[in-house]
Amino acid sequence: MKPRIPFAVVTGLLFPMALGVASSSEPLRHEHAVREHVVVRIADDGLEPAIRTAAPDEAVMWINYARFPVRITLEREAATRVNCREPSHFRGDEEGRLAADSVDPFAAASLCLLEPGAYDYVIEEVDGAARPVQLVPGGRKFEGRLLVQRAGSAATVSADLRRLARYHHSWAEVDREIAEMREQLAAIHEAQRSSASASEYRQRAGEARVDAAEHERLAREIEAWLDGDRASAEGGESQ
Repeated sequence: MKPRIPFAVVTGLLFPMALGVASSSEPLRHEHAVREHVVVRIADDGLEPAIRTAAPDEAVMWINYARFPVRITLEREAATRVNCREPSHFRGDEEGRLAADSVDPFAAASLCLLEPGAYDYVIEEVDGAARPVQLVPGGRKFEGRLLVQRAGSAATVSADLRRLARYHHSWAEVDREIAEMREQLAAIHEAQRSSASASEYRQRAGEARVDAAEHERLAREIEAWLDGDRASAEGGESQ
């Protein structure tokens, strides 16, 4: 079953440490304080899950389990589709996007209810000690997606996610074929004693294999989430 954590519990445990998110000297004015939350966990190596679904009456909470502070930035469309007057931890940036500038390790940021739709966002490693907060050059960067369902639309969302998983599998196959062709080109250049070109094609073949692995990872993550969600639903029906 998808995790739902009462907001008051997480606030008491985490928010005193969230210095980059909400100051302890400021009153907390959460439009969504009594709502249930769905949770995205930020780890050193990625998001769990990278694709999170939510019901129309659920807010979203990101908890930072990574060893570094992060910035959370949602696509521009989200700024016009929040259902609260003043998002608690997110502010509009210079490009009109909603952003939480610095979420420290073991801190959290939450966003009030969004209208139904799909919202992409990015998590980026930042230097929380800098003023203003700065991105870390070459730092970690993770991409995620929120899927806010319309009431009664679970079957439609499931079908869309299955299609998305197939899309990633297909692209993984394409990337593997590209990697193989680049390896063949590298061998041709080697035979022609063009070591620089051969090295370049081998490097690009490696990049294609990395892309293929990432597509496969995303496909497996989507399928695992769907299979786990279905198992939870079947378990609830059998009780």
